Amino acid sequence: MNYMKTEKIQANFFALSQLLIAFITIFTFTACGTSTTPTPSTDDNTDDNNGANGNVVMAIAAGSAHTIALKSDGTIWTWGYNASGQLGDGTTIDRYVPIQIAFMKDVTSIAAGSSHTIALKSDGTVWTWGGNEYGQLGDGTTTDSYVPIQVGSLTNVIAVAAGDDHTIVLKSDGTVWAWGYNYSGQLGNGSTEDSPTPVQVSGLTDVVAISGGYFHSIALKSDGTVWAWGLNYYGQLGNGTTINSTTPVQVNLLTNVTTIASGQFHVIALKNDNTVWTWGNNEYGQLGDGTTIDSLTPVQICDAGESAPCSSHLSDVTAVTTGGWSLIRVEYQDIQSYSVALKADGTVWTWGRNKYGQLGDGTTNDSAIPVQTGGFEGVSAIAAGGSHTVALKSDGTVWTWGSNEYGQLGDGTRIDSYEPLQVNGLTDVIAVDAAYFHTVVLKNDGTVWAWGR
Repeated sequence: MNYMKTEKIQANFFALSQLLIAFITIFTFTACGTSTTPTPSTDDNTDDNNGANGNVVMAIAAGSAHTIALKSDGTIWTWGYNASGQLGDGTTIDRYVPIQIAFMKDVTSIAAGSSHTIALKSDGTVWTWGGNEYGQLGDGTTTDSYVPIQVGSLTNVIAVAAGDDHTIVLKSDGTVWAWGYNYSGQLGNGSTEDSPTPVQVSGLTDVVAISGGYFHSIALKSDGTVWAWGLNYYGQLGNGTTINSTTPVQVNLLTNVTTIASGQFHVIALKNDNTVWTWGNNEYGQLGDGTTIDSLTPVQICDAGESAPCSSHLSDVTAVTTGGWSLIRVEYQDIQSYSVALKADGTVWTWGRNKYGQLGDGTTNDSAIPVQTGGFEGVSAIAAGGSHTVALKSDGTVWTWGSNEYGQLGDGTRIDSYEPLQVNGLTDVIAVDAAYFHTVVLKNDGTVWAWGR
């Protein structure tokens, strides 16, 4: 398979390997460097509008090597790698502590591509900055922008999402628009030509949710059907073929869907009956159907202890996610191929690739059916990095397992863990997220903590 962008992928991997993200709390900073435990700063220089005054971090997003935080006052703060201007501060200087993006206010949602950033404002306008090699900023050029720029006359937008180097937005009328890289047809406008301005995704209406994959895009319609377009090498479009599609195709035999999540080359969907369905690449069993055979149409996740063909299936699931994809050299892609589900009883179930113990079952054996993350209950939220997994328990504690090469488990070591371990000293957490090599959490006082690379 020709990914067309191997040289760029390798360059970004090198950049990522040079970036060391500090342990931080938003507006209270520590020294930079790779960190293996979350440690509070002793610096008293905090922002006047911190969590104690009700102005807290509402959302976080991570690109290949930069992070964005959205505060409740509608301001945006960024840090990390900045070679393409993806931090939006008017420079290309890496930042090891958060900086506020000037003139960006009234923001309600954020998203990050590999090297570009997207913000949605309360007036329905979209603003972008950073890398623009393929027109992913939507300003009609292919010139990087170091400061936020408005995407043309695009208005009435209610949601934003990013693929690798393309951008997707959902408008209030249920239509979807996209721009940027289009080699595999991921813009959905019937062509494979990159577009530096928004183009409407052909024939798609009544959409309520969108998701960006590596070189494909996914949409959920109000009737519970799922539609996909772009790269289909592994069957990730779910329409029974491996032929790329430049316009949306309906995922076969799938209805009543409430949630969609896109991995690098596979897709996972949660239905309103709390069952889970997947399709696409299955090299390591990440589809959870008891096999390692790619599926060109949705298959239902098997229950624990089953073997193909399964007679019972995983149920009572409330949330799903996939091992995070990122701009990593092609030979590293195998570490991303796993899936995670949270059940209503607070237990966590995983399947797929387990090279680093990211399934949390005490082994490094891949699994083609769900395995319970050992002895683990009371979980309220989950997140998946490249090869490590994060869980938030209802008591506000954070637990991690899997790869720990850069300290992303937060236990003060660099030793992989095949079972969940608690991140010591961290309490009152209300949200968790995971990037490829680092972990980010949000506390109830509005501070954000991070560790790893």
